[in-house]
Amino acid sequence: MSLKIRRIALTNFRKFRDPFVLDGLTDGLNVIIEPNETGKSTLLEAMRAAFFIRHNTANRLARSYAPHGEAVAPQIEIGFEARGDEWQVNKRFLKGASVEVRGPNGRAQGEDAEAQLQALLGARRDTSQAGDAAAHGALGLLWVGQAQALEVTAPGDIVRDSVRATLEAEVGTIMPDSYVRCCAPISPRRITCFLRRSWPRRRAIAGTRARICTTASSASASPKRLASSRRRVMTVPRSGPVPSLAIPASTPSIPTRQCSTP
Repeated sequence: MSLKIRRIALTNFRKFRDPFVLDGLTDGLNVIIEPNETGKSTLLEAMRAAFFIRHNTANRLARSYAPHGEAVAPQIEIGFEARGDEWQVNKRFLKGASVEVRGPNGRAQGEDAEAQLQALLGARRDTSQAGDAAAHGALGLLWVGQAQALEVTAPGDIVRDSVRATLEAEVGTIMPDSYVRCCAPISPRRITCFLRRSWPRRRAIAGTRARICTTASSASASPKRLASSRRRVMTVPRSGPVPSLAIPASTPSIPTRQCSTP
């Protein structure tokens, strides 16, 4: 869900005792550059209050919205776009607390307005004293307060449920049983394909190994035949003709010597 802020108006909200309006916000990135202590973080807190904090709460967080030492009613008005429609929320805290939400289907007030706002933003009711970011849904992850940029907070159940629902809507159910159903007809074919591709390779490897062993055996036997032939030559009798020797063709030729009788 896309949320585009178009206009922010504050009255009696912390630093902004006098009415303050920030409008002209456009699509894309809007950067506000001002000196310290001019109210940049206060604007961010006002948006969070308008979207996520109930109008009739009187907890510590809501009481901090009023300017210090003044018994007034903080008021916030925000114009924004959500889901392709234009919306406007007006909230008043503490004295005469009220809320009004205007959208494409008309106007809602009180509890109906709070429920409509929560459904629109994907949030749930926040009953904590200091504001629970986990109750603000996925949009709450974008609200990074001052000195909180390096803090990493795990998303709450509402964020995980929202992300899972979005993924299921886009690519279908991703639960384990569906994964099994999808893989059941595929796995046997994959195994068969793997085996068919590997069997010829295994046979070729086995044949190569057998030839290597045969060659190695022949190579190891050749020195033995050569040594045996040499022994036969050395044991020729001193008298009589020299016996002929049959030397294997695979062995190196052996130089002969003429034997004579005394």
